[in-house]
Amino acid sequence: MFFRRRPPRPATVQDQLLDVLREHLPDTPEDDVEILGAVAGLVACVAYADGVYHPAEVREVKRLLGRIHDLPRDAVDAVCALLDLKVAELARRDVHDHARILKQGTERGARVEVLEVLVDLAAADGQITVDETELLRRVTNMLGLSASDYVAAQSRHRDKLSVLD
Repeated sequence: MFFRRRPPRPATVQDQLLDVLREHLPDTPEDDVEILGAVAGLVACVAYADGVYHPAEVREVKRLLGRIHDLPRDAVDAVCALLDLKVAELARRDVHDHARILKQGTERGARVEVLEVLVDLAAADGQITVDETELLRRVTNMLGLSASDYVAAQSRHRDKLSVLD
């Protein structure tokens, strides 16, 4: 019996993101690379939740990624370059995958910090849309955080909540 070999699976945008992180963080343990990839994936999901990757969000992504795990500037620039090209594709990936990696691989405090980063990003364009709010609430739950964690994170941006308009 002869078996046909399947052609190799083409690299996904998530694979490309992880490769970028590995290239720029060669001494970082693989688990940490996956966690950073999950954070960047959630960033893409929130940045594109309203279907627009606003220039203010692009600037905020660069600033916020520098806060996470003290990413070196060249790694932040490389991740941002990939996001500029593929944010819509990255945002289509299942949010559950990113959240699961973070929930399993990080302490509660780190997940709260990620949530705060995501809320800050959603507010970067001057408005937190209904789509962004719904996504952030779902992500909060998937990260094993409470509604009060979400309320605390978004309280700094109450004036930008479009659901209050």
